[in-house]
Amino acid sequence: MDVVRVFRILSEKPMGRILLMKESGLGEANVKTMIKKLREHGFTKDSTRGEVLTEKGKGISDYLKRKVSRTFRVRISSISKKPTVALIVRDASERVKMGIEQRDEGMKMGVNVTTLVFQNKKAKFPGTKEVVRGLEGLEVKDKDVIIISSGRNAKEAERGGIAAVLTLI
Repeated sequence: MDVVRVFRILSEKPMGRILLMKESGLGEANVKTMIKKLREHGFTKDSTRGEVLTEKGKGISDYLKRKVSRTFRVRISSISKKPTVALIVRDASERVKMGIEQRDEGMKMGVNVTTLVFQNKKAKFPGTKEVVRGLEGLEVKDKDVIIISSGRNAKEAERGGIAAVLTLI
């Protein structure tokens, strides 16, 4: 999940290790290891401006941008009172069974994850007709999946949400 965040950060601009640590919220050892692995796989390279995505890395980044929305804060009191974020996964509803896989990935990260599918212009719990209110105004289309993740803070919620998203892409 951290690698997804790093791809997103580096897609915006090249940056050095120290700034990448600040932007991602990761420690020095994690960032060093991630950069090493990304370089080994040909996704990034070193430049005078810092770490930069290669064409191969840009391809992954572009795919992620097309498939997964940015993380954004939401308030849905019926789901959680904790800091909550949402991510939209485009055209992924057929990959959702009951949302258990996404919930379990969130639990591994210490957060609560709720999976919603968007059908007939309404957000619903998978396998039910129960409509969830409070998500009006989102740019969502039929067959999209909305991952709602709640944690102690927004960063923790985002990490858990990304972990859940990875089960769908």
